[in-house]
Amino acid sequence: MNALPLQPIQTRKIYAEVIEQILGLVRSGHLRVGDQLPSEGQLTSLLGVSRSSVREALKALEVLGILESRTGVGSFVAQTSLADVPFQVLNQMAVEGSPWEIMEARLALEPIIARLAALRRTDEDLRRMRESVDKMSTQVADHVSTMDVDLQFHMLLAQACGNLVLTDCMHLISSRMQHRFWQAVKHTSLTLDGRPEAYLDHHRRILSAIERGDGQQSETVMLEHLLEVEAGFGPVVDAKGKRSSKGTRAAKGGAA
Repeated sequence: MNALPLQPIQTRKIYAEVIEQILGLVRSGHLRVGDQLPSEGQLTSLLGVSRSSVREALKALEVLGILESRTGVGSFVAQTSLADVPFQVLNQMAVEGSPWEIMEARLALEPIIARLAALRRTDEDLRRMRESVDKMSTQVADHVSTMDVDLQFHMLLAQACGNLVLTDCMHLISSRMQHRFWQAVKHTSLTLDGRPEAYLDHHRRILSAIERGDGQQSETVMLEHLLEVEAGFGPVVDAKGKRSSKGTRAAKGGAA
């Protein structure tokens, strides 16, 4: 029998399906340059998906230059030439893990990593952490991007936690944080007033707790830090499309 031209079946993220629908409207001419898209709430209702899936799709299309987001107004079509947006690019963005999925993983792992780092760190670990915080302080003062040194600090904690499995997990997360979807969303969050200064303060408090060997405080401050990072991205929702402030408060209480 001749080989059949079958293609592997791929499981796609819901937000990738939202992207495809919006691109289909652009290709068909239903949406033209300058047209405004329905609001997030309207798209959520029309498509029958969670608000976070809509938000992720809109952000991805903004990163690719298809859409333009205007603060307080909405999303508009910026260009309709899709030659530069092949399916492979969209599919890669879908399988690499969205920023919101990355944050879920970080919230699950990094508080315990901070706790273990406080209990197991060496003098050399502390020296490197202090250097990282000092470098971040200089960059914040000079209004230079702190994305690289910020990640470096978190990786230093992972290396100091004394658990190779957790360290490997953080290396995987770190690799996902190099992708342009995460980079674009993180860059946008860092433009919010006071955000770099707040993150620097968090790092200093985490370092202080680690220096004292206070595992519980290290875990608590790390959780507070990650929740604020998450807030800078917009609400993260669970599989049912819900993430309440009550759940956030419960998470804080659970670490304390």
